[in-house]
Amino acid sequence: MVWDALLQNKSPIEPGTSSSQDLIHAVGGPLPDKVEVVAGVWADGETFGEPGWVKIMLENRAMRESEYDQAVALLKRGLEQNWNRDQYLQALNGKPNSLPTHEIRSNLMANSRSSEKPRQLRDVAQIMLESFTQKCDQLRKAKPVASEGSGL
Repeated sequence: MVWDALLQNKSPIEPGTSSSQDLIHAVGGPLPDKVEVVAGVWADGETFGEPGWVKIMLENRAMRESEYDQAVALLKRGLEQNWNRDQYLQALNGKPNSLPTHEIRSNLMANSRSSEKPRQLRDVAQIMLESFTQKCDQLRKAKPVASEGSGL
């Protein structure tokens, strides 16, 4: 299981601290009697563990940063050009189904009457823009520090 606090909207785990969470297991099967952390990225960006797993974690972060960047650009363009709901939905056509685009689409679908309330649509777009910009900034600030033996 790959679990990254930064991508799960959790606070990074500081060195010397711990975290707990539910474990995934087969229904009806025994609970795992051991958990092994094979790689990680500390809050300060230092990495540890098996290089292949560190690479996967860092690639996931880079991919998510790119997705948020694209969503930020789309929302900015929509706000600057005063798009209506249909224009936002049209701009989402052909975009990869990432977490940010899913969130935009879900918010637009949930506010189907937003064409009658353009101010409400702008407010929703602005809130998402601020949230995505903040997430992008968090991901940029969390750039890794090469660790001895990490292969980075």
